[in-house]
Amino acid sequence: MTIRRNDALVTYVSRDLEPYRGVHSMIRALPHLLRARKNLKVVMLGGDGVSYGVPAPQGTTWRETFMREVADQIDPSRFHFRVGSITRSICRCCAGRTRMCI
Repeated sequence: MTIRRNDALVTYVSRDLEPYRGVHSMIRALPHLLRARKNLKVVMLGGDGVSYGVPAPQGTTWRETFMREVADQIDPSRFHFRVGSITRSICRCCAGRTRMCI
């Protein structure tokens, strides 16, 4: 994903992308956010594990489960998942460019 100077960037950061941490709300909001702001880009950072709560159904991840709900409603060139552990340098890089961090 390319982020241009005039793009608005929203970042979601969590240790794990799971319902307890609100990832379902963020993913379900993506179609609305991207429709409302034509220059909006979204970066979501976090692991595919479960820190709290129950594992995702059928051996999938929560990220995969909720993305299936909205996959046909969003432009994949306008959002990016960075799955895995989050380092301090990654957070600093995103924070320096982000208009809103969730």
